[in-house]
Amino acid sequence: MANNISEIIRMIAQRDMPHIAVGYISSVSPLQVVLMDDMNVSLSEQSVIIPSRSRRHICEGDKWYLLAVNRGKIYYFLDRV
Repeated sequence: MANNISEIIRMIAQRDMPHIAVGYISSVSPLQVVLMDDMNVSLSEQSVIIPSRSRRHICEGDKWYLLAVNRGKIYYFLDRV
């Protein structure tokens, strides 16, 4: 439990801050991405944003850096690992 307002704000900000995750492409069609830090989480195409320049470079078995935003509900493809 937080003792003062600055600790409360810090806890809220850390929970809502974007973070980097690593995703493994388990399938391209349909797109399925498994988060490496939680193999129980599988993302579909509805949960990811893929820049047009990256879309043709996605291959099954690749690992990608993903920017997790909106409390981990949306993942933006950044670059290959």
